[in-house]
Amino acid sequence: MKRLIILACIVVALGVSVVLLARRGSVAARPVPARDASLLLLGVTNLPTGSSAVFLLRNSTGTHIACVPEAIEQRIAGAWVRVPLTGKASAVRDWIGLQEELKPGEAFTLLVPPPINGTSWRLVFMCQEQSQVVDPVTDLVKHLTDTKAVKNQLRQFSGRRYYISSPEVAH
Repeated sequence: MKRLIILACIVVALGVSVVLLARRGSVAARPVPARDASLLLLGVTNLPTGSSAVFLLRNSTGTHIACVPEAIEQRIAGAWVRVPLTGKASAVRDWIGLQEELKPGEAFTLLVPPPINGTSWRLVFMCQEQSQVVDPVTDLVKHLTDTKAVKNQLRQFSGRRYYISSPEVAH
C-alpha cells in the first residue's frame, strides 16, 4: 500500500511538472506589456532655485515612443484648467531631466517647478508610438534614397497618439 501511495505521488508530481513546463512558453504565461506609458509623481524636492515636483515617466509598453510635454493643468475653482505648453520653449527650459524618446522598458525622472499661482496642478504629456514597418524592403529603399533620412538618421513617430496625466501635485 505504501508503494502505491508513493507511486501515485510521483505520478502527480511529474504531471504537475509537465503542465508547468508546457505553460512556461505559452502566451498566457507571459506578462502582457502595458498599453500606455505612465507618469508618476514621486514627490516634491527643494533645489537652490526653489521647489520642484519629481516625476517618473516610464515606457512599459512594447513600442518605442516619443514624449512631449503637452500642458499643465491647474485646479481653479474646483475644475481643471489646461495651460498648453506647445510652442512655449521657455516654460520647459527650467525642467531637469526631460527626454523626448523612450524605448520599451526605459524610464526617466523629471523635475518640474510648480506654476507661479500656487494652485494644485498636474502634468500632461503627449506620447506617440513609432509606427511599425509594414514592408521592410520598401522602407529600406526609402531610407537609402532619402538623403535627409540618411544624413540625419531621422526617426518617424507616426503611430498611435495618446495622452497621459500625472497625479495631482498639491500646493
